[in-house]
Amino acid sequence: MQGTFLLQDLNFRWTRYVSGGPGDDPSAVALKYTIFCCGLLRGALATFDMHYIIHVDVSALPRVVFQARQDAR
Repeated sequence: MQGTFLLQDLNFRWTRYVSGGPGDDPSAVALKYTIFCCGLLRGALATFDMHYIIHVDVSALPRVVFQARQDAR
C-alpha cells in the first residue's frame, strides 16, 4: 500500500465536549487529545511494517481528520 490515506470522523468522541479555559483555543486543547490517537495509528501500522507519518486536523471540532502519509524510509 502506498500513498496518502484519510480517516475522518465527523463526531470524534474524545473531542466532542472539549472547551478551553478563558483565553484558551479549543482546537489547541483538542490537539492534545488527538496526539495520543496519532501514536496509536502509527504504532498499529508499524506492527505490519508499514511506516507512515500521521497528521491530524482539528480545525472544525468535533470533526477530526487523520492523514496518513507513507514515510520515505
